[in-house]
Amino acid sequence: MWIKAPFEMREQIKELGAKYDANAKCWYVPENVDLKPFENLKQDLELNQVQSEKTDIPIAFFVEKMQEAGLVIDKSPEINGRSTRVAVQGDKAGQKSGWYKIHTDGVPVCLFQNWRTGDGVQKLVAPSTKIDMSIFGMSYTVLFTQKAKKRLSELDKTTAKLITSWLKKNLEGCENPEPLGKALVANKSGQWRYRIGVYRILAEIKDEKVIILFLQI
Repeated sequence: MWIKAPFEMREQIKELGAKYDANAKCWYVPENVDLKPFENLKQDLELNQVQSEKTDIPIAFFVEKMQEAGLVIDKSPEINGRSTRVAVQGDKAGQKSGWYKIHTDGVPVCLFQNWRTGDGVQKLVAPSTKIDMSIFGMSYTVLFTQKAKKRLSELDKTTAKLITSWLKKNLEGCENPEPLGKALVANKSGQWRYRIGVYRILAEIKDEKVIILFLQI
């Protein structure tokens, strides 16, 4: 069951067992949580019985639609909530002009894009799931930590402008900042690296924010 709750009630419903689906931007009640406490709050909440079976992930449907859009999906797709780069029809050997991301938290969602065709990000849910697709619209904001701001101020004006212009053009307001960067591992797991000229930008992607942590050559 999905819940549309006022901001001031988020801690209350969280204590009752509700979870937040960051991709759907919506709260939901997991299947193993008692619904009665939420029914008692129905005057303050908007409850929507649209939850699909979490075990029924429509992979075949997602793959079919991605292939129709020109993505080359020649093996079982990754289902880990992360962006996966793939080739598209017309790519040369080694090229990967497309990406997809499949989430299974709350309700199965597939996002994908074919850069070669110039189409925007496509968003899919299971055909039987009745949910307003507009809630899946995502727009990321770029923020700087104090450390990153200090490092940027130490650069010459031309370089600083090059970096800020690239971030504004490619990441500010984008729907998915992951394909343009590289996920880091080991002690930097959870961070992303972007290359702008000779500079490497370290960032964290969280809650529809791209947080610039540091700049280095």
